[in-house]
Amino acid sequence: VGVRRHVGVCMPKLIQRRRTRGWRKGDAIVVQRPSVFGNPCRVDRYGLERSVQMFSDWLYGNLDVPELREARAKLVSRLHELIGRDLVCCANWDPERGERRPLCHGAILMDAAESLFLHGKN
Repeated sequence: VGVRRHVGVCMPKLIQRRRTRGWRKGDAIVVQRPSVFGNPCRVDRYGLERSVQMFSDWLYGNLDVPELREARAKLVSRLHELIGRDLVCCANWDPERGERRPLCHGAILMDAAESLFLHGKN
């Protein structure tokens, strides 16, 4: 599953979800809604950049949304599951054209999982 190595540690990658015949996600974790890892800040409501920023603020506790407190607690309690795992999201980017990393909440989750791994916190 195309894993990069960094100082003896598997570095995960983001995989764009495809709807083409025969496509499989392998053992990667899908991080879109309705999973616990999905972004509750909808792109169709807030726009891409604002949605991703709001997700980051919400995940790190800098945006308190009372009706989403339970969802945040559940996500944070399961963040360890993402450590070292490839993540599948529906962000629109093309790594084959040289685009490095999409602007999506999956990238935020990947950073949070790496921080948890490296520092034991999120």
